Amino acid sequence: MSVTIGGVEACKGAGVPLVGTFDLRQALDRATAGKGCVYTLVDAQTVRLSPSRPAAPPRVVAAARAPVASEPIAPSPR
Repeated sequence: MSVTIGGVEACKGAGVPLVGTFDLRQALDRATAGKGCVYTLVDAQTVRLSPSRPAAPPRVVAAARAPVASEPIAPSPR
């Protein structure tokens, strides 16, 4: 079997040797882990690598603010 891999430049960092016996998905999962890329099996002979989508930034929920008086408040007499 011959596999064509396109988009390998999407993966960052040095490659890590795979030692052992893996099926294709296991090998690709290990090879892309922590590299900033994902793979897609296009067909039986083609794997496409592409950059991972960055995680969405956390949504900031505005805290409830205390109501503000719209009229000046006179100090109370002592």
